Amino acid sequence: MGRMAKKCAASESCSLPVDVILQSSDSGPIARTSKCTVMLFLSQDPQFHQMEMSSSSLKIIQLMLCFTHNMPPPDLSLLDIQTLFALGETVNLKYSMHYASECVSKEINKRAATHTKPLEILVYKIKVSDLSMIDEIARRTMDIPMENAVNLLVDLETFRIWVRYRDKWQSMLAQYREALTDYSQSHSNVTPITLLVKVIPTGEIIFPTLFCK
Repeated sequence: MGRMAKKCAASESCSLPVDVILQSSDSGPIARTSKCTVMLFLSQDPQFHQMEMSSSSLKIIQLMLCFTHNMPPPDLSLLDIQTLFALGETVNLKYSMHYASECVSKEINKRAATHTKPLEILVYKIKVSDLSMIDEIARRTMDIPMENAVNLLVDLETFRIWVRYRDKWQSMLAQYREALTDYSQSHSNVTPITLLVKVIPTGEIIFPTLFCK
């Protein structure tokens, strides 16, 4: 094993006894922290002397530990999207750290409207079962060619759901455009959004509904 850190990896000011060792996946660096702080936030009981995290990098471990101390959370807006995904998978799938999970979800949702690869965000949200804003994000993927989508949506059931959503969306969009063409000239008081509500009622096509079936 590598050389042990003398202080808690999360905070220089942490004075609690260091009794948990976390080993990262990148060249074996080790971070140390206090079991009593970790136990407050993790759903799983780590081993008293060592908790292996072989698939998490030292950076992800250190970010995760920041959520186990009485200190301001790290500024997630400074992280690139792939690091956010990695942190989100760790706090969601491995240790069920609800506060950290919520912080990651909010930051990803902030970026969802402008991110150039919305399908990556959709894949992440499905993977960690985060349904917040998933319908809005799914609609940003409707113009993505199917051959590109199948490369990211590697789970066949997820791909099937995406195809069903895309088919429904395209059908509704065609109805909307037809309605807009037919009625906009003869009904000057009808706005595009009014027609959209008439053609696509609230809740008609919701990605979480398809996903949960």
